Amino acid sequence: MKKPNTATLVALMLGINGTTCWGQHATGEEKFTMALTGDSIITRKLSVHKEPQFPQLIRSADIAFTNLGMLFHDYEPYPMAESGGTWMRGDRSLAEELAWAGFDLVARANNHTGDYGVPGMDLTTRYVAEAGIVQAGVEHSLAEAREAKFAERKLAKRSLPTSASARHPTAPRFK
Repeated sequence: MKKPNTATLVALMLGINGTTCWGQHATGEEKFTMALTGDSIITRKLSVHKEPQFPQLIRSADIAFTNLGMLFHDYEPYPMAESGGTWMRGDRSLAEELAWAGFDLVARANNHTGDYGVPGMDLTTRYVAEAGIVQAGVEHSLAEAREAKFAERKLAKRSLPTSASARHPTAPRFK
């Protein structure tokens, strides 16, 4: 299998759309594209935008990734005493908006994971799963949270290992 060059790896880290990548394929020689973004912090619907190019950038990739920098719930859980900077949350329907935009994978290990405690984390896990998006980095044990999750698409099978170095005092402790 041909390996990516340094320029390809740098482009991947910068999230440049249309980057040619190599991964696990049927033949090992096929190429595919990845759309990579930074934090997705959305508080309103994305699907109301009518510009055709808006979601096409993400949808045109064979696989698309984002960091979910917030939680989805309807204020069932209480906010914790400390947050990852501010208490980030959005309506649960916004998980479906990420799927509508074309995202296949989300990283959940970040400084906002514990903003609403374990109940907020669990609700977000449920809503993201219901939207059909693969998520990694959050579970009820450290071993589970460390597991890579996989998204399989026509041209690619990609894994998503995630980690976060930020931790505040109210974040859940793992066994």
